[in-house]
Amino acid sequence: MANIQNEARDSTIIYRSFYEAIIELQDKNQAELWRAIFEYSLNFEQIELTGLSKTIFTLIKPQLDANIQRYKNGKKPKGKQRKSVSEANNKQDQSKSQTNKNGKENPNLNLNQKENETLLHINDLRNDFLKDKEMCNHLYEKFKISDETELKGMLEKFHETLKNGGHFKKTRADYYSHFTSSLKKYIIPGDGGEDTYAGLSDITVD
Repeated sequence: MANIQNEARDSTIIYRSFYEAIIELQDKNQAELWRAIFEYSLNFEQIELTGLSKTIFTLIKPQLDANIQRYKNGKKPKGKQRKSVSEANNKQDQSKSQTNKNGKENPNLNLNQKENETLLHINDLRNDFLKDKEMCNHLYEKFKISDETELKGMLEKFHETLKNGGHFKKTRADYYSHFTSSLKKYIIPGDGGEDTYAGLSDITVD
């Protein structure tokens, strides 16, 4: 996406979801990610990342791409902007027309987006989360989670809270960052400077 030659932006947007996804990482990963975000957003250069830093940046990148696209659209001459809007409206009308002709709902119309990132069902997001071994290993170490069974139990409680609030779909970045943030509530500060794990039965998620 970021393929703009000989240009640089003076500003960019940082969302709280970025902060929440990054703040619990090791200092080295945090530094890598913030540099990668600013290089990509301001200078349109993508830094080579590895490991957990690469995983988190992959989740954040769709939002950065959406912002860059808006920036590029804003630099177009007015005539081109109006043409782009007209073309987009025509495509939308064609999709609606196709839906009516077939008597069936066009599946493309069900693709809800938040800042150009598709909303996915939380069950699918949970399955993808558990497949992300690097992220899971980070959580095991950071929050003293014993194994995958315990992590699955936490995810189930997280899902209960989401469903009770009527939230059945989330963007991938929001799901990861919100679940990771909710884990902060599971740690009880210890008297000797050591944190202890609250245990699954004590978990509550807002």
